Amino acid sequence: AADATTARGGWLRSLLLFESLLDRRLVPNLIVYNTAITACERGSNWELALVYLSRVRSTNLLPGVISIGAAVQACKQCQEWKQALGLLTLLHTSSLSLNATTCSGLVSACSQAQQWVRALVLFQKFRATRARPDVSTFTSAIAAAGVGLQWQYALGLLADMHMEGVEPDTLTIAC
Repeated sequence: AADATTARGGWLRSLLLFESLLDRRLVPNLIVYNTAITACERGSNWELALVYLSRVRSTNLLPGVISIGAAVQACKQCQEWKQALGLLTLLHTSSLSLNATTCSGLVSACSQAQQWVRALVLFQKFRATRARPDVSTFTSAIAAAGVGLQWQYALGLLADMHMEGVEPDTLTIAC
């Protein structure tokens, strides 16, 4: 029910539903926590997303890539790039691998904060893991290169996209 509420734009209702579960002393599972963190992302409430992520860990559940990725997106939307990067440590200490969606969020968060060098280093580290960037990840890296006025690097990324069979979208071209 909470996930459907979140999808309709009722992120606040989702959080109220989640809190009512806690008030009734019901123990949420990881899926319910992920839904609450995603609601925080949609509501641009990074602080509450981090609180819920902390609660996941305090209940002896292991946060997953979805939990951490949603918290990264919430931080990105609120221009909290340092908080977003801090979640990268949690990802590693949880023995999880960075996926394309979370990498894209981290690269975007850094880029929006004019931390384009950090964004591009993160993107290169992601590629070095042999993970396959998707169109969103490439687009975030191209945007970061644009922030740094690194047009040759951006063109190189476009060429890499072509070689890796990743089709640019309208956002990619707009960078």
